[in-house]
Amino acid sequence: LVLRNLKEIWTQVAKSGKGKKSKPVNKDHGISKMLLCKDSVTIVSQNPLIACKWRPPPCHPNSPPCFVKTCPLYLG
Repeated sequence: LVLRNLKEIWTQVAKSGKGKKSKPVNKDHGISKMLLCKDSVTIVSQNPLIACKWRPPPCHPNSPPCFVKTCPLYLG
């Protein structure tokens, strides 16, 4: 199964100082392509250094090569 142009969204609560109340912050992360196969997930991104910023997948045939990372899928 191939999933394209995914957007992962989560809420993060920063550590607060003494007696201060921290507010939750909504964050997001874009994934250009994700491959689901058996019990693993393969994520394809253009550049691992900018993986935390949303960028659309390349459309031009002369675009730079992709980097691939495979990690186990937790089926809880």
